[in-house]
Amino acid sequence: MKKQLFLSFLLMLLASIIWAQNLSTPQKNQKALLTFLNTPGFQSASISFVAMDLQSQEIICSHSPHKVLKPASSLKLLSTASALELLGPDFKFKTQLLYNGKIEAQTQELKGNIIIKGYGDPSLGSSHFRTTNDDDFFSHCILALKKTGISSISGRIIGDARYYSSESIPETWTWESMGNYYGAGPNGLSIFDNTYKLYFRTGAKVGQASKITGISPNIPNLSFNNKVKSAAISYDNAYLYASPYSNNIEIRGELPLNKSKFAIKGSIPDPAYLCAYTLDSLLKQSSISIKNNPSTFRLMPSLAQGKQTHIIYTHYSPSLKEIIKKTNTHSINLFAELCLIEAGIALKAQPKTKNAADSVLSYWKKRQMPTQGLRIYDGSGMSHYNSISASQLVFLLNYMRNESNYYQSFYESLAIAGKTGTLKYFLQNKKTEGKIHAKSGTIDFGKSYAGYIKTVSGKEIAFAIIVNNYSCSKKEATQKIAQLIEKLTLNN
Repeated sequence: MKKQLFLSFLLMLLASIIWAQNLSTPQKNQKALLTFLNTPGFQSASISFVAMDLQSQEIICSHSPHKVLKPASSLKLLSTASALELLGPDFKFKTQLLYNGKIEAQTQELKGNIIIKGYGDPSLGSSHFRTTNDDDFFSHCILALKKTGISSISGRIIGDARYYSSESIPETWTWESMGNYYGAGPNGLSIFDNTYKLYFRTGAKVGQASKITGISPNIPNLSFNNKVKSAAISYDNAYLYASPYSNNIEIRGELPLNKSKFAIKGSIPDPAYLCAYTLDSLLKQSSISIKNNPSTFRLMPSLAQGKQTHIIYTHYSPSLKEIIKKTNTHSINLFAELCLIEAGIALKAQPKTKNAADSVLSYWKKRQMPTQGLRIYDGSGMSHYNSISASQLVFLLNYMRNESNYYQSFYESLAIAGKTGTLKYFLQNKKTEGKIHAKSGTIDFGKSYAGYIKTVSGKEIAFAIIVNNYSCSKKEATQKIAQLIEKLTLNN
């Protein structure tokens, strides 16, 4: 009897294997999708998913493709694609060093001010580019200024960020985000990724207070209310709370035990002022005296009235293609915000986030994107008010592949699964190596992925998946999405 039962089991197992092997490609895709949807942690979640064959334009499989959800950082695809289409991959941002007033012939004293005029360059002083990091920009400024013969300045160094609105933070960002590095807002004169590092020494026991031991770069007049405790953890669980332009910052949360120099990152409250302050300090070190303290036109608008300026030096950023590659590969919020605003300016919008977002939405609607339910509140995807569907993301991907002149730049900007950027540890699988280029997104209880698949049979697929309000762990949600994308790659 036992032998018969065992033989029956083997026959059933063999039959199921043969059945699975004989499934058609559409049946395999549907089976993979159903397995994904039946994940216990997804049963109460909202999911939008679609995969399209880019050659035949056939929908391979989908689930609620038109349901709009929070995309998180996958929204960066829209911001960067818009900037590419409107500005071109070779576009470069500029920053100018100017002076007003008159240089005295005998004393070489400048009877006026030095102005750093920003035009939205996100890379100025950035750590993300070999040619822009550290003080490279300021070194060029000092060299150019010395060539003018100026030996002293009777006025001051002024940061001019008026190219963009002074409302530097998108309206719907959360209080928790704004003071932290990922909440660094767009500014007409950005510097050092609009980010600073704060160093802590933590205690040996759980619950002990931490102590702030340093800051880089040096930002004058900051005041910290440090409530960070030491804890038996291995990661950064501290958050900075600050409003734009405020020098008063509260820090809450926990940091690991027994750390002598643990760094967390915050957003610079006033990048234009820090830019002026830094140049002021470096010029004084170079023996150029400056009578008055550095400032900005936001703080002292009267300084901007009716004075002719002269160009000393013009600095150019890396190309937009290079900036977008950093934006999408490493998911840099600041760069995406500046891409959105610059795209808006190209569309004649006012230089602020909401105006730029409205103009970009109209731009894509004119290109036949179905925009019902699509809402853009920032360029990076950090706002919880953003909403987009998988089908709208796939429309964008399909457009860039089949209509855009700049597809190659767009495609090369995406992270490669298992290899680079935010996808370095996603789908580390020899079978799929180099076949998936995509953008990922993470928000509270939400994950998204959108991009391109080159299948084992040579097909090109555009896909997008957004999952909101899953009840499993973030790790499990990521694994299940990876399994679905892997099946699409291997089955088609």
